[in-house]
Amino acid sequence: MSQNSSRREAMRAQQQAQEVAARRRKIVGIVAGVLVIAIIAAVVIWAVNRDKGSEEATGPQAKPPSANMKTGAYTVYPKKAKKNAPVVTVFEDPQCPSCKDLETSNLGHAIQALASSGDIELRWQILTFLDDNLRNDSSSRAARAIAAADMVGKLAPYHNTVYANQPEEEGTGYTDEQLRDDFAAQAGIKGEDLATFQKYYDNNTTKDFAEKAAEEGLKEGMKLEKKFGTPFMTVDGKPWNDWTNLAEANQNQLLDAIKKAAK
Repeated sequence: MSQNSSRREAMRAQQQAQEVAARRRKIVGIVAGVLVIAIIAAVVIWAVNRDKGSEEATGPQAKPPSANMKTGAYTVYPKKAKKNAPVVTVFEDPQCPSCKDLETSNLGHAIQALASSGDIELRWQILTFLDDNLRNDSSSRAARAIAAADMVGKLAPYHNTVYANQPEEEGTGYTDEQLRDDFAAQAGIKGEDLATFQKYYDNNTTKDFAEKAAEEGLKEGMKLEKKFGTPFMTVDGKPWNDWTNLAEANQNQLLDAIKKAAK
């Protein structure tokens, strides 16, 4: 392929991403634009195989108890899902502004409430592709911290704290002090659990898991959706884009829509 052809392909991919972003801006009735990526095959191969982050793990690698070690997806409330409950998977990046919009919206709260009641099984697939776009390692560090929080039984509170405190200016990223100290306190991690959490974070003990989870999640998302971007959802493993029309839905309406998508 010539250099000019490559440029044209890149421009087309960028235009497609912008079009998808424009359509998704209405997902939760918030003005902030959705950050979406359209990745050509060569970029995907590079992204999922690169060395994410310069910090090396200094201890035995941990296996977060709420996570599937093959896919890297967390089950948010393990063992709460009722028999035959639909499985809703949310693909998201800690630095994605529209992921924050979703997680802090009424829709995001309703999804978690349905998971807490056992009406759905909720899974989170944490990605870190924005580290490349934003030239930092903030998503990777946040992903490792989320995994460390799961190790002390605080997956949901810590995850929610990360998104609630996402910097207003995209690319600013999270500081180590925020991830290690401030967010832990807000998530209710204290005492011996705090010492354990901070040890996991300081020693990068969840690094291998977080990187593998991000790789697997990106590959799965690209397989399911040609114009893949975050936030992205599936119901029982099938792409579910109708959630973008449910910003004003109550919990019962949301559950009905999820059950319909599961059929």
